[in-house]
Amino acid sequence: MTNSKLLNIIVPIIALLTNQACVNSLSNNWGDRYSINISQSKEIGVYICEYTSKCLLINDSIKISITNIIAEKQHGIYSHDTDTPYTIDSTKSQIVLAIEPSWGELWEKYGYSNTWKFSNMYSVRENTWVIDIDSPIPPDTVYIDVINDEADSTGRAGIHYGEKIGEFYIVKKIDKL
Repeated sequence: MTNSKLLNIIVPIIALLTNQACVNSLSNNWGDRYSINISQSKEIGVYICEYTSKCLLINDSIKISITNIIAEKQHGIYSHDTDTPYTIDSTKSQIVLAIEPSWGELWEKYGYSNTWKFSNMYSVRENTWVIDIDSPIPPDTVYIDVINDEADSTGRAGIHYGEKIGEFYIVKKIDKL
């Protein structure tokens, strides 16, 4: 067997093994700087508290359930340093909301999920939204507006762009003694 034929066999195998190692590594590292649930937040050591909220009705047809809301210290991307696997900013916190259905499911079901957005929040995954807090202690109650984000046929802001079309709030859960 010639060297080039041998390389044609070995290189794809090495690429496949490297890719699989990266996928496994990413799945064990939980992603970037937003926990996906309370257990993960506690395991990382950034958990502060939990919040609660009821279902959110955007309009007559779009209903969202908020499945998980936690406050945690802001933290950086996973590091392979075993002593400090995450960089933690003790001067800031963040509130992480998990919603159902996901943004993609809303688009498939209703076809117009891009016509609104949440005020003071940004999306980090299809079903995860974050609020940055410039304090180590998150507030007891956070009000969130649902804002019209509709564009016109040219892609510019529509007539009602920026108007408030709904609102909801989240409240810090009181720990049971």
